[in-house]
Amino acid sequence: MSFLISSQAATNTSQDDSFIASSIVYRDLTAETPDDIHRHFHEPMHFISWTEALARVILRALANAIMYGAEMARAAREALARTKEAVYGFATEHPVYLMLFAMLLAMGVLANSAPWILNLLGFGKLGRIKGSFAAVWQSLYHGYVPNGALLGSMQRLGMAWSL
Repeated sequence: MSFLISSQAATNTSQDDSFIASSIVYRDLTAETPDDIHRHFHEPMHFISWTEALARVILRALANAIMYGAEMARAAREALARTKEAVYGFATEHPVYLMLFAMLLAMGVLANSAPWILNLLGFGKLGRIKGSFAAVWQSLYHGYVPNGALLGSMQRLGMAWSL
C-alpha cells in the first residue's frame, strides 16, 4: 500500500494533521512486518514538520484503534502484545512504582478538577457564594477568619482558579 501525501493536502492546514495522522496510523496498523513500518518512516513525507498537535492526533488515533479493537496486521498485533506484556510485567515486578504513577496521575486529575471542585463548594471568583458550603463555613467564624485559616486559603485558590 502506498503512502503519499500530496502537496495539496500538505497546504490544507485545517485537515493537514488529521490526514497525515490517519495515513501514518493506517500504514502502521496494516504493516505485515516491522521492516514495513521501518521503511514507512524512512520514505520521504511531504509535510512541513512534526508538531505537538500532529503527535497528539497520532497518539489519539492509535489509542482509539487499540481501545475499539481495530483490525491490525501482524506487525502491529505483535507490537501491541509485546507492549502489554512489558507493562504487565513491570507492574507485577514493581508494584510500588505503579502506585507512585497512579498517585501522580490522580494528583494531575485533581489539579485539573480543583477549580471546578472549589466552585462547587462555593469558593467563587468574587468570594464565597451565598448559600454555599463555603458561606456556611465562614459563618462558623462569626465574622472573624483567623490569618492562615484553611478557609482563607481555599478562598484565595477559588478566586485565582475561577471558572
